[in-house]
Amino acid sequence: MASIAVIGAGVAGLTAAVELKRAGHAVTVFEADDRAGGVIQSVRHGGFLADFGANSMLAPPPLVRGLLSSLDLKRHRVDASTAASRRYVVRGGRPLAVPTSPLALVTTPLFSVGAKLRMLTEAFNRSRPAGGEESVASLVERRLGAEIVQYALDPIVAGVYAGNPHRLSAMHAMPLLGGLEARYGSFVKGALGLIQERRRDRARGVLPPEPEGKMFSYRDGMATLPLALAKALDHDIHYRTRVTRLGPVGSGWRVVTLGPEGPAQHLVDAVICAAPAHGLARIEFAGKQGEDWSALPGIEYSPVAVVVSGYKREEVRHALDGFGVLVPEREGRQTLGTLFSSSLFAERAPAGYVTLTTFVGGARQPDLALSQDATVEAAVDRDLAHLLGITGTPTFRLVQRHTRAIPQYNVGYGAVKERMDRLERTNPGLFLTGSYRNGVSVGDVMTSGLLAAQAVGENLPAGDVAPSGATG
Repeated sequence: MASIAVIGAGVAGLTAAVELKRAGHAVTVFEADDRAGGVIQSVRHGGFLADFGANSMLAPPPLVRGLLSSLDLKRHRVDASTAASRRYVVRGGRPLAVPTSPLALVTTPLFSVGAKLRMLTEAFNRSRPAGGEESVASLVERRLGAEIVQYALDPIVAGVYAGNPHRLSAMHAMPLLGGLEARYGSFVKGALGLIQERRRDRARGVLPPEPEGKMFSYRDGMATLPLALAKALDHDIHYRTRVTRLGPVGSGWRVVTLGPEGPAQHLVDAVICAAPAHGLARIEFAGKQGEDWSALPGIEYSPVAVVVSGYKREEVRHALDGFGVLVPEREGRQTLGTLFSSSLFAERAPAGYVTLTTFVGGARQPDLALSQDATVEAAVDRDLAHLLGITGTPTFRLVQRHTRAIPQYNVGYGAVKERMDRLERTNPGLFLTGSYRNGVSVGDVMTSGLLAAQAVGENLPAGDVAPSGATG
């Protein structure tokens, strides 16, 4: 049995800790806040349910599926309604359904005739990148044209990263797109090839029968997941306990903390650092070869304000028959997009009411996200009135602001990743994990935590265990 310290009780840290505990290791989690879950938080009030952070999760990757099963959450799971497949993007000031079939693509007013022809002939496009890391916007514009960047890619990037497609790295932020071009020479050929491969793999039993795109949440919101992970750890989590210093000692590590009972130091075999990248600077660190955190270039985070609003159903003209609506930057609105939360999942609003979750700020308008609540709410009210035909005032409203919400995998992230890899190689027993490492979705973050836990098991030789414990 090895002793492992985990810094941070967000989803990545909790996942790593639970997996290590299941493997028989002694785990201690240090969390500076008074609760687990990081940016994921769910609040129920007066029949409305507000989800801050992640609102849903896709069918979990294979690595995550076993851990979720062990948490016995199936009875709390709520699958998304069939409306989730319909999505809207604003063009010309009105929400238009995103085409999901060849016929819909031909007839949709979302794209011009020229843009449609460019998409239909994409397979014949022989363009190649100039070399080095390419932005997602550059990749998509090369293959599909500027209009698709403006009215397809830009809103998608706003919805996933709250980022700027001209700055995000195609290789690291959206590796599937770059992979399709590299492997098949075309997005269209690649998409068709992947569909055929997955059908063959399912027929051979390599992939599970559950659709990969199956979306779900939990009856009481996405916070159900980190709460279940935290419950599995029980007293192994130390809340309101900040790690102030970290450094090697012998074959292990010394972790110095400041908690409710004062300073303490803990000797452990390995450390999983699951704090957000911007939180590392608050930890004094000296590596085994004298490195400090300055070896890691800064990772930008976009600020986002989340506004959850409840309205009487008759005060909303739009049918709300979908996942939500995304707003391209070109449209000049102040919101990034709105989820139709009560259309997606049951029990998100009382009978006769609807719940909408709107996102403001991001890389597009960071100052607006950090504005006072009244300014943010006024921006949301203007956009919702214009785009969804809302005539009334909200009967329920909560605002939560994330000053550093989502890490940006911008061009140049490859160098950041190499630095992180090198820091781990030169400091055996130190592992970095989180949303800045392997992707920003809940499944990606959980996978990152599981990979860190696996790396601990693979890199700690049996019997080579440092003294463990704590001293004041």
